[in-house]
Amino acid sequence: MNIRSASSPHFSSEGRNILFLTNIIGTPQVWRVPVEGGWPEQMTYYDDRVTGIRCSPRDERIAFSKDQGGNERDQIFMLHPDEGLVTEVAMEEDMIHGLGPWSPDGSFLSFRSNSRHRAFFDIYILDTYSGEVRLILEHDGMNTPEAWSNNGRWLLVKRQNTNLDSDLYLIDVEKGSSRCITTHGGEASYADPAFTPDDRSIICLSNRDREFMAMVSINLEDGHEEEILEEDWDLEALSLTGDGERAAYAVNEEGYSKLKIMRLSDGRIEDVEGLPPGVVSEAKWSPDGMMLAFTFSSSRFNSDIWIYRYRDGSVYRLTKSDRGGIPQSAFAEPDLIRFQTFDGLSMPAFLYLPRTWTGEKPPVVMYIHGGPESQFRQSFNEVIQYLVNHGYAVFSPNVRGSTGYGKTYVHLDDTYRRMDSVKDLRYAQKWLSSCGRVDPKRIALLGGSYGGFMVLSALTEYPELWAAGVDLYGIANFLTFLRNTGPWRRRLRACEYGDLERDAQLLSEISPINKADRIKAPLMVVHGENDPRVPRSETDQIIEAMRRRGIPFKYIIFDDEGHGIVKLKNRIKAFEAIVEFFDEHLAP
Repeated sequence: MNIRSASSPHFSSEGRNILFLTNIIGTPQVWRVPVEGGWPEQMTYYDDRVTGIRCSPRDERIAFSKDQGGNERDQIFMLHPDEGLVTEVAMEEDMIHGLGPWSPDGSFLSFRSNSRHRAFFDIYILDTYSGEVRLILEHDGMNTPEAWSNNGRWLLVKRQNTNLDSDLYLIDVEKGSSRCITTHGGEASYADPAFTPDDRSIICLSNRDREFMAMVSINLEDGHEEEILEEDWDLEALSLTGDGERAAYAVNEEGYSKLKIMRLSDGRIEDVEGLPPGVVSEAKWSPDGMMLAFTFSSSRFNSDIWIYRYRDGSVYRLTKSDRGGIPQSAFAEPDLIRFQTFDGLSMPAFLYLPRTWTGEKPPVVMYIHGGPESQFRQSFNEVIQYLVNHGYAVFSPNVRGSTGYGKTYVHLDDTYRRMDSVKDLRYAQKWLSSCGRVDPKRIALLGGSYGGFMVLSALTEYPELWAAGVDLYGIANFLTFLRNTGPWRRRLRACEYGDLERDAQLLSEISPINKADRIKAPLMVVHGENDPRVPRSETDQIIEAMRRRGIPFKYIIFDDEGHGIVKLKNRIKAFEAIVEFFDEHLAP
């Protein structure tokens, strides 16, 4: 748990420094380091995490966001490094303020806020010199500022219709008028938009009328979308140089990233060499377009900021996050495998094996990702490494409903097909039982958030299969979850799980709480008191059911955490307890 990480790289206005987030002191804070490397300088000092950074394009000012106790109610602050001052920018403690981009001249900062109505996000701009805040888009929906035009006239806003469908809107900053530039039928997602230098079009990622995210150009006059590049996997982490000459992007191939650079004038593509197999995210070009900063991690490399130099094609790790005294050679790398599920569908998964065990096959923990619109990727995971080092195999499947394998795959678990993804866990267990590499009688479950629901659901649907289960802040009752989750999330989650009124019977049928009497395996649950996504009441319900039946359970609640366990002292307490729990119930 003392292994540190760095992420969210942003170039300073002159391009000489990188601002980033790192949890060196236990929670993510803003730090600064020269682009050529050196000793980093701490910029913020809070007990609670900093959640985002935006650097002014014209001077040294840094806008950042911070929540309190993991409650995800971000507030926005302005840091003036030369003076050592922090000023409040957008503060309403019961509301959420999400950072957006600066205007090109550094005069304005965009942000989103649900201060008008807790369920909806409007768009505001702040005059960073006078302090005046102006509402430029009022709309009953999920709106996020994405990019500012080079002439400062237009702000591009993404409207999230569902978790898998979105639109882009052009907002006239002066007039406050808006128009959609991505009118489409069916489902389409848009990501990483950037204006071309002439402000006549944008380049972004889109899966409109296709299975995977591709690079496209959208004409701002008529909304015509033209494909630039498509592959048989999702493109991600798109970043355009300021002069519009080059685009950096990554290809998500089977959970691994391949970083590439495209010269837009002639379509020439260069592979970025020198990276080990892993995951690239958060790519950003320097102001002069000569360096690309990005976050990289893999099974053996904890998350750090890396730099690609365009002139000579070299790649180097800029930050060197501490590994807690553990040699890199001690980290396990997984095997990518595929197993066949009940309907013949081939399903990807990663299997980590401990290096040694004493004469017997190791117990295995099935690690289930959340989302469900997410994907287990080959990024660094200290929890998995801790389990493997302690003698456990870890199996991480990307069951139906996971992202990264196309639009069709991600919809295979929608609403009335929800339990098909739980059935996939049954067939994952069958594969593990027959692979000859792990002990088929000692298979446990571990998952957080939606992954916590999957743990509870597998324990209730197939109670004979599991030796133990650990539920981290998971959903026990879809009816109470949808009623009590943050109102800004309710509509988007209902699109995935079902409507509270229309699908009430389905939601009741798939809720593990209504089948809790079937649970036979010992259960451990962990939750944060301030969780705005999956309220603590979900865990309280399942614990009460376990208590009534006399099934062994363990319950840890953190008063200063939200959806996830962020603070170092809490992470140590939680995961030491989890391994002790597994040791107790999976020991030979």
